[in-house]
Amino acid sequence: MLLDKLHSICLHNFNPTPETSSAHLQPQVLKLVGPDVATAYWTLGFVSVQLFLSYTIKDLDWMYVIPVAATVGGLIAQSLTLAMHEISHNLAFRTQLPNLMLGIFANLPMGLPAFG
Repeated sequence: MLLDKLHSICLHNFNPTPETSSAHLQPQVLKLVGPDVATAYWTLGFVSVQLFLSYTIKDLDWMYVIPVAATVGGLIAQSLTLAMHEISHNLAFRTQLPNLMLGIFANLPMGLPAFG
């Protein structure tokens, strides 16, 4: 009974259309909604650092490679995954083609295709 009541409340309050959901936002918040080119700069930086680190630690002993790969590499990989998610919603550039190219570029250090 309680589950049915919660389900009906969630169903009646759910609004999937972005036009009506952003209509009641404050003007200061509306300025933050939309594409942000800083995503492209962060993505370029993370890919550069990841490729640079993979090149510089290639000759190190495994005792050093594993901690660097787990900490720095894991942090950058998670950041790039989040960037690919944002880019897939076309939030880096205003048009779709640059977002697609940036998403493919962000996927380069991953090794497996994750952007699509």
